[in-house]
Amino acid sequence: GIFAFRAGFFLSELAAHRPTLFAAVQTAVAQGHEDGQRFHPDPEAFALIESESVDYAVMENTARAAMVPATMAWSDIGNWQALHEAMASDADGNAVHNTGKGRAELLGCRNVLVSSDGPRVSVVGASDLIVVVDGDEVLVATPAGAQAVGKLTGATNQ
Repeated sequence: GIFAFRAGFFLSELAAHRPTLFAAVQTAVAQGHEDGQRFHPDPEAFALIESESVDYAVMENTARAAMVPATMAWSDIGNWQALHEAMASDADGNAVHNTGKGRAELLGCRNVLVSSDGPRVSVVGASDLIVVVDGDEVLVATPAGAQAVGKLTGATNQ
């Protein structure tokens, strides 16, 4: 299903039904920081939040839910591979998503997604690859690895 709710209402229901989870979320937010229009919860505090689906934590417990039947096309675009599958691709399965001034050129590639908000991205001879540029952040992953992106900590390895 698709859930629609005001953030304040969701948080009040989370506090009522999962107070420990709510407290952990509050800590991650309180220790986080803003970056323009983006908000980054504190990574260490965020990593300590127990994983539980919205269905179990709130929706199965709230008395203030309503169900509305709807017929529509839907894809749960929850990772980069799902976005790639939803985008228009060329004959080789390549897709380019340029936000802002981003540009990309693919040569001899198959099943490659490139998304860039600025720097030009050139990919040559690659297959089954996802490349995302967001400001000074760059992600390179395989479709199989795309599901694990949320496990990244932001730590620097040298």
